[in-house]
Amino acid sequence: MGGRQDRVHHNHRFDEPDDEGFAPDPVIEAFKNDVDRTLIREQLRRSVDARVRNMIAALRFAESLREAGRRQRAT
Repeated sequence: MGGRQDRVHHNHRFDEPDDEGFAPDPVIEAFKNDVDRTLIREQLRRSVDARVRNMIAALRFAESLREAGRRQRAT
């Protein structure tokens, strides 16, 4: 039992069923219509380092917006 076959990795696509008995979740199917998967694929093509740098830049931008809002309310 076990052996090499247990460790084989398959290239699964998340938008295709794994087997014939797959029943898609209607909630997930409804949300998939509103998700631009090309943007997700584009991000996944980037290195982990590039994704982390983008995330940090987005967080800094959000912090600057938050701070600008605080300053605006203070005046």
